[in-house]
Amino acid sequence: MRLPIVCELCCRGRPIDELKQMKDKVKGKIVFMNKPMERTYKLTLRAYFENAGLRYRGSIEAAQLGAVAFLLRSLTTRDNDLCHTGGTARRDDADPIPAGSISTKDADLLSALLKKESNVNLFLKFNCKFLTDITSYNVIGQITGTEKPDEIIVVAGHLDSWDVSVGAHDGAGCVHSIEVLRLIKEAGLKPKRTIRAIMFMNEEWGGSGGKEYAQSENRKGETHIAAIESDLGGFMPLGFTVKANETQVASIQKWQYLFEDLGMHWIKPGWGGTDIESLEEYGTVTIGLIPDTQKYFDIHHTKIDVLEQVNPRELEFGAIAMTILSYVLAQEGI
Repeated sequence: MRLPIVCELCCRGRPIDELKQMKDKVKGKIVFMNKPMERTYKLTLRAYFENAGLRYRGSIEAAQLGAVAFLLRSLTTRDNDLCHTGGTARRDDADPIPAGSISTKDADLLSALLKKESNVNLFLKFNCKFLTDITSYNVIGQITGTEKPDEIIVVAGHLDSWDVSVGAHDGAGCVHSIEVLRLIKEAGLKPKRTIRAIMFMNEEWGGSGGKEYAQSENRKGETHIAAIESDLGGFMPLGFTVKANETQVASIQKWQYLFEDLGMHWIKPGWGGTDIESLEEYGTVTIGLIPDTQKYFDIHHTKIDVLEQVNPRELEFGAIAMTILSYVLAQEGI
């Protein structure tokens, strides 16, 4: 399609609200949302989550106002020519409009053109489409506990990634989780509680693998004490975030000294992870492994998320950290 583009939305406040205020200008046009990720935050994850909702909801909001397509500035702090993909919502009661991301450099170029020209046309060609659901599976392995086999400590990552690349960092949590079992077995350790490694399916498109696992009939008779997820890449680990009450957080924080030789200096309240959050309903403490994410969103959901981007030493440190925590929790509980 070759259609005029509506004035860009680039405010640092609430772009969705700004879009709604422009409803009379949107009909029949392409909406371009050009909100940069905030560079002043130390935690890039904070900046990512501020903008991720625009990718998820933006096209729906634009479609409701009569837009014919939606463009988003890629979610990264880098200036480059890479497009970053990701999940976009759709409504069952409305036809979706074409939606896509453009690189940060292209976003800046388009923004400059809009400032110079009163009528900029854009040519878009999309090949993507919605397919029907099919059955897929989580992959699970475990070391069964010697004393309390029905009490479970989960270590997890997710198998799926966007098809623009192999998703090496996106799936690094799977390697971390498999390594937990291997390291414990190689060391000849016999955990009291079961340590279960889960490679969840379909985190990217709705998190159904985690939801189905939590709700499965197979969970009857099992008590999930804690679940640890790695879903921020295979970079050098910095700490853990714990979603639990104050007493439970403090119980885990007392083990902080075990991680100091790895250069990890904090365990603090926070979020556990997408795949394991459904377990919270059943009283499970959820924990997230937090690595250094300064470079993660340079490659996140792009064609360069490949094995060459993964440093083996940093990947190993993440696996060691998850192994230590999962084994201590298997022995001591919370």
